[in-house]
Amino acid sequence: MLQYYDERAAVADYMCRLYERGYTTSLGGNISFRIGEHVLITPAKVDKGRLTPELVGIITIHGDTLTPHIELSIETEMHLRILQSRTDISAIIHAHPTFSTFFTALNVGINTKLTAEAYSVLGTPVKATYALMGTKQLAYSVGEAALKSNIVLMENHGVLTVGKSLLEAFNRIEVLESTAKMNLIMMCIKDSNYITPLSSQSLEEIKRIF
Repeated sequence: MLQYYDERAAVADYMCRLYERGYTTSLGGNISFRIGEHVLITPAKVDKGRLTPELVGIITIHGDTLTPHIELSIETEMHLRILQSRTDISAIIHAHPTFSTFFTALNVGINTKLTAEAYSVLGTPVKATYALMGTKQLAYSVGEAALKSNIVLMENHGVLTVGKSLLEAFNRIEVLESTAKMNLIMMCIKDSNYITPLSSQSLEEIKRIF
């Protein structure tokens, strides 16, 4: 039986869901999931809309591959750096959803204080400074940013979310994209009197609960 079949199937399923939602392209994005000292990670140069369990790679937390026949994502080092430093999470999703990725090219952040769901699920996203994809510099930049938030806006690149489970990380991607859309709508409203963000009291209440 395929090692970690159910877990690899879950990684493949969430990758296909990213593609189906339009959050990434056929060859874009990557997902990793930690199981003890092993990490499952999506491959490079494979159609993400048709990913199957046997195409998901397995490596150790230190980067040694257990599936040498699978070409791993070019962002593998980035995933490992985060998983090594964030022992509280097990799942990482990196994708390029249109609206939230647009904010990675803007000099303004995504305001998560418009709805209780956004603030409780996302907190305050942080931005990682630009570095070329697949490089050690990118792994370092995003790794440092991920120490400060569960949501990273990768400058001029894409977004990354983490979670205790694949579902939690995926939900953060969905809420982030929805919140980015709200932000763009808000930016089109000239009269700020029409906008009522959460009050300081409401924000503190959310912090206490979540």
